[in-house]
Amino acid sequence: MKSFLNFIRKNGLYAFINLFGLTVSLAFVLLLAVFVSRQLTTDSFQENADRIYIYANENFIGSAYYLQKHLLDHFPEVEKATSYLSGSGITGLGELHIAGNDAAIPAQTSYADSSFFDIFSFRLLSGSVEAWKASDRSAVISRRFADTYFPDKDPVGQALTYSIVGDGDYTFTVAGVMEDIDHSVIKYCDVMCRADIMTELNGANDEEMSNTGQFDTFIMTWPNSDIQAKIPEIRDYLGKVWWSYSENMVDKVFFIPLRDLYFFDDSQSFTGNINQGDGQLVKILLAACIILLLFAVLNYINLTVAQSGRRAKEMATRRLLGEGKAGVIWRMIAEATAFAAVSTVLAVLIAEALAPYASRLLGYEFSVLAEITLPIALLIVVGIAVIGFLSGIIPALTISRAKPIDIVRGSFSLQIRSWFGKALIVIQQVVAVAMIAVSLMMLFQIRAMIHAPLGYNTEDILNVSSDIFTSGSQIREFREAVEAMPFVESAGFGEGTPLYGTNNNTMYYQGGLLGFQLVRGDSAYFNILGLRLKSDNHLAETAWYWNEYAFKEAGLPETATEVRFGNEKVGYYTQTIAGVYYDFKIRPLLQDQSAAMIYMYDVYPENRTPWNILVKVTGDHGEAYDRIAEVYSRIRPDGAFDASYIEDEIAATFEEYTRLQKIIIIFTIIAVFVSSLGLFAMSTYYIRARSRNIAVQKVFGADKRLVLRQIVISYLMLSLIAFVVSVPVSWLLTSSWLNQFSYSTGAWLQWLLILASGVLSCAVAFFTVLYQSIVAINTNPVIALRKED
Repeated sequence: MKSFLNFIRKNGLYAFINLFGLTVSLAFVLLLAVFVSRQLTTDSFQENADRIYIYANENFIGSAYYLQKHLLDHFPEVEKATSYLSGSGITGLGELHIAGNDAAIPAQTSYADSSFFDIFSFRLLSGSVEAWKASDRSAVISRRFADTYFPDKDPVGQALTYSIVGDGDYTFTVAGVMEDIDHSVIKYCDVMCRADIMTELNGANDEEMSNTGQFDTFIMTWPNSDIQAKIPEIRDYLGKVWWSYSENMVDKVFFIPLRDLYFFDDSQSFTGNINQGDGQLVKILLAACIILLLFAVLNYINLTVAQSGRRAKEMATRRLLGEGKAGVIWRMIAEATAFAAVSTVLAVLIAEALAPYASRLLGYEFSVLAEITLPIALLIVVGIAVIGFLSGIIPALTISRAKPIDIVRGSFSLQIRSWFGKALIVIQQVVAVAMIAVSLMMLFQIRAMIHAPLGYNTEDILNVSSDIFTSGSQIREFREAVEAMPFVESAGFGEGTPLYGTNNNTMYYQGGLLGFQLVRGDSAYFNILGLRLKSDNHLAETAWYWNEYAFKEAGLPETATEVRFGNEKVGYYTQTIAGVYYDFKIRPLLQDQSAAMIYMYDVYPENRTPWNILVKVTGDHGEAYDRIAEVYSRIRPDGAFDASYIEDEIAATFEEYTRLQKIIIIFTIIAVFVSSLGLFAMSTYYIRARSRNIAVQKVFGADKRLVLRQIVISYLMLSLIAFVVSVPVSWLLTSSWLNQFSYSTGAWLQWLLILASGVLSCAVAFFTVLYQSIVAINTNPVIALRKED
């Protein structure tokens, strides 16, 4: 080991590039590995995980509130059942108030039935599950919420009051404090209220299950029972009691095990109540870990083989002194393992320092040091041994096989260093070009989706929720005040936005069901969004307009003026159609289009409460937001202003893809950087090896520019070979990415970005090699000829 340390001291560039490249790669690998490990072990702490299932059908994972009661009462395999709804304090039960605190509290509020804590292993720190079960006005709060709002007193027994516009106050009593929900499909919440309240707030949450899709239904089966075998019987029963099945809206019944739920991806849409993992992201991150680790190991192998001439003399001497081939091999493996161990220690420290930034990027909090338990530490030791073995075995075999006479002559290094190093450089550059192409493709595709034409205006529109007001008079006062502001063009009342959808109305039509989004607002709302009328039937009576897509769904010509809904069971009725609106995208871009019934009020009715106020602004968005928030604070001093720009809301729907894009870009930068380090070091050693040849050429009068061109072109040829190999790889990867989207950029851009990736890779290689080449040709030939390789 002493000789290895001496070698490192004499070859600082070799040591720095190997240590830096391996440390950076391992730090990134550790961050990704911890994240992936956390993802793969979601809900592993649940004691009843093997007996917990969630109901689903072929279209979505979601159900009616009373489904849990039907399953529990009619199927003995079900031991416990609960409905679950994740919401927020503002959109769920209105604003939350606590005695002694005048301001409204922004609390994340979820809802579940009495058996929730029997099914899931979320520990109560104080209070009791019995108190939670005792009253349908019970609530459990998180430790974080308790520490924030009850720092000096016991929260158990305290009152939580929710105020709903036009519907009065609802008070819950704190029954306990729970450990913060984390590492689960169940979302974190500040307050968990009994879900029974939802039957009071919405009459459609009845035993007939009129309201479908708002809740998730979890069941816990008895030990050794088989709920999957009961699915045909459950399907028959639901066909008798639930209109979703009797009216053929859905047909199948599924029970998804909790252990499969986090990464479940089988075409069903989710209600948004639960946390979902991204299996594609995990696979990409695993691939990133492997590639980065491979790059670092290849660099070590490449540089060690490049330096083999110097190490070979030492090893040849050892063999002459009696050390066998095996001793030489294990000595070099031990050196590589020690090097990997030092890099790993540094990588752990760097990864922990970067963990907060990685947590924000991934949207998932984690700590590297917190995850290093004894089993993980042992796994890291095994990993160090594997990396050390892989890094050391090829250089060791290369040197140990050499004949002492070849080492003395110097022919050994000439035979090995050239082809081996160049092959590894090509491999690294193939991966680098492919990753650059994927990164650029992601960047342009996501940008194209965010700015795709949607058929309605999206720029400079602030969407203000009406839930932040306590009365209709406050809403109207707010509108009048903001309309008077110089940077506000107009303000309109509406009932939702195209992005998030509006109220849904599903009707019986020609033996099936036909669903419509009900788009309602005043003239200012329509003008702000730029919704365009295509044709008007000029009916005398008040009637709904349809969008173009609704006529296609109904199989009617756009000239139709009436439509017949209903069936023999509920009766038939005729609805008039006022005209046609041009299609505009309802729901996010990547979701299916919806049929819409559209109604514009000249003046929004006094007896209706709008869902939101759209404010068209000019100038700086941040300044406009702050000024409008000041107006709200004057009208509602104890309230919390809640608004967002539609542009930002659209961008947020692509947050998952944007996050993935950032990860891939960071990974690409690191991969290209590590690859460039290797190329820089390799060019240094290979050019040093050719220094005598260059000196001889100069002595015989060779032109410096010609020599420089020969050196640079030899490395650019490697980049060109790598580019040719990377083209099909890049095409397959970018095509795979684009094929998942219904809206995508053209193939011409795909080819252009692949070409740009190759040019960029060649440029990096050119400038990496250029400096070393210039130094070599400007070195005094006398000095070069005196040097020993």
